[in-house]
Amino acid sequence: ILRGLARLLVVWALWDWSICPTPAPEASDSLTGEKSAEAAKKQELIQGYDLRWGPVSFQVLSSFHAEFTDNALNAPGPRSSDEILRPEVKLNSYWPITDLNALTLSMGVGYEYYVKNTQLNSATPLISPGSEVALLLYVKNLRFRFHEAFSYVQTLYYGAAFSEAGQFINLNNIGIFGRMDNLAGLTADWDLGALVLSLGYDHENFISTLSTLDYLSRTSELFSMSAGFVVGPKFRSGLETKASWNAYETEQLPDHWRARVGPFAEISPDSFVTVRAGGGYEAVLIPRTAGLETDSTPYYGYARMTHTVNDWASYSLSVAHENQFGWTTANLQTTYVG
Repeated sequence: ILRGLARLLVVWALWDWSICPTPAPEASDSLTGEKSAEAAKKQELIQGYDLRWGPVSFQVLSSFHAEFTDNALNAPGPRSSDEILRPEVKLNSYWPITDLNALTLSMGVGYEYYVKNTQLNSATPLISPGSEVALLLYVKNLRFRFHEAFSYVQTLYYGAAFSEAGQFINLNNIGIFGRMDNLAGLTADWDLGALVLSLGYDHENFISTLSTLDYLSRTSELFSMSAGFVVGPKFRSGLETKASWNAYETEQLPDHWRARVGPFAEISPDSFVTVRAGGGYEAVLIPRTAGLETDSTPYYGYARMTHTVNDWASYSLSVAHENQFGWTTANLQTTYVG
């Protein structure tokens, strides 16, 4: 009787564990290892692609952006405010070359519509094709991701002219600003259980196809590093840092360094919502004959929330203060809500 009861208890325990396994945060959150490699073969590169044609999978995405500006014509005065509407439809395709290698292609078609200053609207839609080749390599508790990504983006460009009195006199110098961006590099993730270290390097070629803005063409060496601590199955925090050297093809804009470092925190209450916030020190260092000159506010900060409502809809909210590449200067300080 005792042997029979013991067998029943063992069978019941095994059955209960198989139905409701004990949570293992380190294993479930692991980015590396053989189990992660097997999982990646099934979902990492093909998630969200629901349409099939032979070996190629497709997904169709639509988005809508609305923007308000208090100076649509970039005039010193008087200013003209406006609302800008940007609908876009994008077709993404995924072709699995091997279990862990894939080629993705995308084509986006959109439009920018100025509600008040309709003379700024273009007669043609804007296109944004792109592609990426990705290779994943797993070595024990290390994961390497090699990628080569190309994109071409179009937006409206407005070259304004002003008289000496500041009066706006040119309404027709409207064009499409196209630029190519090629990004090649790798990311390495080292999973140590409660600590995940990430290192990244990319070489970027940014090329303007509009002759009047060809001085924006540049090459950049991008470096990134982060250390994330898994505090719990739904919360992690750590330190992030980025640095880049940016060299322009002409001397109209100065070559410069960019660097930022600061803490971050990320929480995912469930699989549909993610909230991330971070901030710290940021500087844009422009070499001068007498040394390095800082051209930025010495801090950055951001907070963003993404919510996947269902298979058909998702949205995000963000607020940030940061430094970006400028059109007429090497650096643009900006604070925005999106």
